[in-house]
Amino acid sequence: MDSLIFSLNATIPVFLVIVLGYILMRVGFFTEGFVKIADKYVFKVALPVLLFKQIATADIHSDFDIKFVLFCMISTTLMFAGVWLGARLFLKDKSSVGAFAQAAARGSAAILGIAFIENIYGSSGMGPLMIVSAVPLYNIYSVIILTLGASDRESGRGAIKKTLRGIITNPIIIGIVLGLPFSIAGITIPAIPLKTMTYGTSNQSIFKKIDLPIVLTYLLLVVAGAISIYAASYDFDNASMLDFSEFSGKQFCWIGLSIVIGVAILLVDNWFFETYAYVIYLIVMLLLVVTIFVAPDIKGSHSWIVLGPVSLQPAEFAKFATALALAKLFNSYNFSLNAKLGNYIKALGIILLPIFLILLQNETGSALVFFALVFVLYREGMSGLVLFAGLTAIVIFVVCLKYSSTEILGMPGGEFIALAIILGIILGMTAYYCKSIITTRNVLLIYAICAGAYFLAVALGADLNGRILLFGTMIAVFAYFLWTLLRKEAKKLLLIITFALSSVAFLYSVNYVFSDILGQHQQMRIKVALGIEEDIRGAGYNVNQSKIAIGSGGFLGKGFLNGTQTKLKYVPEQHTDFIFCTIGEEEGFVGSAAVLLAFLFLILRIIKIAERQRTSFGRVYAYCVASYFILHIGINIGMVIGLCPVIGIPLPFFSYGGSALWGFTILIFTLLKIDASRNEY
Repeated sequence: MDSLIFSLNATIPVFLVIVLGYILMRVGFFTEGFVKIADKYVFKVALPVLLFKQIATADIHSDFDIKFVLFCMISTTLMFAGVWLGARLFLKDKSSVGAFAQAAARGSAAILGIAFIENIYGSSGMGPLMIVSAVPLYNIYSVIILTLGASDRESGRGAIKKTLRGIITNPIIIGIVLGLPFSIAGITIPAIPLKTMTYGTSNQSIFKKIDLPIVLTYLLLVVAGAISIYAASYDFDNASMLDFSEFSGKQFCWIGLSIVIGVAILLVDNWFFETYAYVIYLIVMLLLVVTIFVAPDIKGSHSWIVLGPVSLQPAEFAKFATALALAKLFNSYNFSLNAKLGNYIKALGIILLPIFLILLQNETGSALVFFALVFVLYREGMSGLVLFAGLTAIVIFVVCLKYSSTEILGMPGGEFIALAIILGIILGMTAYYCKSIITTRNVLLIYAICAGAYFLAVALGADLNGRILLFGTMIAVFAYFLWTLLRKEAKKLLLIITFALSSVAFLYSVNYVFSDILGQHQQMRIKVALGIEEDIRGAGYNVNQSKIAIGSGGFLGKGFLNGTQTKLKYVPEQHTDFIFCTIGEEEGFVGSAAVLLAFLFLILRIIKIAERQRTSFGRVYAYCVASYFILHIGINIGMVIGLCPVIGIPLPFFSYGGSALWGFTILIFTLLKIDASRNEY
């Protein structure tokens, strides 16, 4: 299996580069002139230097095997002759026979052959020995066949001279010949030039140490995403998936550029991201500030910087920068989150600054994503009480709004239920923290006495509001806690009192936050999500149509490009935020489950990578990446099935757009780079 993985790591990138080159040529990113210059550079500079380094650093003396050399020479000759003969017989254009033969030979030997020979013989000299035996030979054959097969070729001595000149001046042959004296004489190349030649050409390839499951999952998801975008934006008049005037074609372009970005990240030195983490963070924060003032108004948001035909959303790159800065902080010397309050302030400052700047851009959805980093703080030692407090706040917010129109015991139903929940939490925290049966029993007894007194008074004709019952019970419990504290029996009761009072304060701030801070469109989306209002023709239209599309898919779906809701454009923005409804309609439960399982595998793999890191920097960064994915996927899927308000959070790798795709690509490939270098610490 290790051999297979090495072979795949050595060869697959080549084919990916070919595909990428095709895409970039189609979109006009690479011109014919650029390709010619790049080809000249590879043939005359890069490849000769690589071969020189391989030969010069090998001990061919000790590894020389005449049988192996003869085998390489004979097999190369037979291969070249067979390819040339086949081309002569089957190619219609006889003028391209030479070009075809030499290209086939070079691809078979240099691209695949070297990878497999090194895989078989490891770090021995058999690889360089094969290069010496075969590469000059097929290059000689190539020069001969290209010269003699040229339409304007000379005859007699002129042709021979031209052929010999082509062989002698062949850069590849020159590189091999120059490397032989170093190998035979045992001459050591100085460190600086050797390191220069080795960089990016070593047997320890950047692709050898990266986590292959992550890479394959990434490629699977981005390709599936582009196909889903094609299905979501399918135009009956234009059926081409690679039409770069359509969303799918553009997405493939973004994917190609994303792969370039990913490979570039893998080529960066190991120390770069940790060393310049704060610098990257400050640059991106400044970019967020600039965005506030220069970004045009797009649907009420000032979060996109328009650069000609391209629009970028800096908030997507702020995730990466914030993750780096947080990882850098936790990797500081002797840093511990719980050591002092100042460490919490530093960590929260890094997280809250981008949230504040993005909120100023009126981009609430992107700002909410950063709250996912609370899970990272929890992993690094923060009390689980903070997460519980957040969950409590959400429950109180939902309950308070959901049941605001009902009435219980003369008070709004939402307020009554929320206060009852707080009383339940007080009881639960008492039992958990105090670990005293007597104290827990006494709290229950206070509840019973207060409830009994209230209902007895009501039965006797007293007109008492429900607040008297709830607040009276809470005050009675607090009085009991204070009495207990004076006796120094349970110091943690102060924590319970603080938590309860904070919950009450939050309860009575809900209406203000909802009515005075949130915008009208946000209020309506929340009401629709909670079922307070339907508004299927307005704010609830997207969600309603999305649920219809997903539900109509059934178990196996309607089939690729057969979704009626999708094709007839019933779901607005179905190629962006609502892309999942296309998957649900056309691929059904099976397809939807497959996508979610792929994301689950990705997240679990990232967590595994996090736990095997040897530094806090790598571990914290990996958990930041996992947290981003969890929140993005959870909220996006929640939106399209009506469990969450519509807040404009894309589905990673599936939603159309370059900024989000590049942002997640940077997150993933930086993680791969950090993980690949973990053994160096």
